[in-house]
Amino acid sequence: ALLAYESALRRDPNNIDVVADLADLRFKMSGQVDPATTQLYLQVFEARPDSLRIGYLAGIGLWLQGKKAEAEAMWAGINARASETGPERQMFAALRQMFGIDPLAPGSPAPPGNSPQQAMFTRAIVSLALKMAPHIVCRVAIRRLCPCARDHKGSG
Repeated sequence: ALLAYESALRRDPNNIDVVADLADLRFKMSGQVDPATTQLYLQVFEARPDSLRIGYLAGIGLWLQGKKAEAEAMWAGINARASETGPERQMFAALRQMFGIDPLAPGSPAPPGNSPQQAMFTRAIVSLALKMAPHIVCRVAIRRLCPCARDHKGSG
């Protein structure tokens, strides 16, 4: 699939749909937002500034490259446009934790291991993520974030 997208981009490097799909495929395959994937997400976000998820993932890549001020500025603009009641803010918070941008504060108690409340919360978050963006959710990354997610039997 990766070769097919790259071939399509050689024929039409400005096809934003293909660029977006390639970025998502690279993210899904690796569970990371490497510099090449970041550039793809930035290209799509520049062409489609209303694609908040794309912009947020571009910001993750910038952050991971050490461009923290640029990432924070991008996220501030995205958060200002995200719905107060929509699921985007929850997804963005989960991404920040998944990539270690917002770890637990020092001195904060660790969440309980596999308590029933933790398992129920994890299943709800995993289900929400799978419903919101099944094409980009990397189950390996979710398992890294919440080990009890391995028991999740949701679709996606």
